[in-house]
Amino acid sequence: MLKRLRENQEFKQALAHIVATPQGKVFLKRFLRDCHVTNPKFSADPSVTQFNEGARHLAMSYLRLLAKDDPQDIINQIEKETKQNV
Repeated sequence: MLKRLRENQEFKQALAHIVATPQGKVFLKRFLRDCHVTNPKFSADPSVTQFNEGARHLAMSYLRLLAKDDPQDIINQIEKETKQNV
C-alpha cells in the first residue's frame, strides 16, 4: 500500500512538472480533446461508447491528480484559453 502511494505521488509530481512546460500544456490540451473530456462522445455501438468512456476516464484521472480539489477548474481554464485562441 505504501509503495503504491509513493508511486502515485511520484507520478503526480512528474505529471505536474510536464504540464508546467509550454510543451506539456500543448500535450494536455490535445490529450483532453482527444479523450473527449469536455464533450463526451457516444455511439450506437456500446463497445465504441465503452472505449470512449475509458479514454475519458483516464484523462479525468490525470486531471484529478493535477487538481487540488476539483478537476472542473482545470477544464474551465483550458476551455477559457481555447476560446481566447479561436
